[in-house]
Amino acid sequence: MEFKAKEKGYDVTAIFSGVDLNKLNDYDSIKKNSLYLLKNAGFNVLDSVEHKFSPQGYTFVILLAESHFAVHTYPEYKTIYFHLYTCGDKDSTVIFSKFKEILNPSKVIMKKEDIQVKF
Repeated sequence: MEFKAKEKGYDVTAIFSGVDLNKLNDYDSIKKNSLYLLKNAGFNVLDSVEHKFSPQGYTFVILLAESHFAVHTYPEYKTIYFHLYTCGDKDSTVIFSKFKEILNPSKVIMKKEDIQVKF
């Protein structure tokens, strides 16, 4: 696969709180939905790594040709944290909208910052 970085990208941080513990602890669902939604939005998944913490918590990081996507759960706070950085202009709105439907958080804090890089 040939990939050329674009001069414009963006950084998205989303924090969903008030999430049901069963959903936060369903690591397989978080993983499958992350991969599916990214691919469906046109991102190129290269690799991924995950870690399950004891007694609770989960981190899943996906390496993208466009950069990366990370998920961290904090069951003790009923919270899940998402981070997406991408060089390019692919629309991530559907990813976070779908996760909002799936996880049904009571509160969402989301920040998107455009990044302009000159090569």
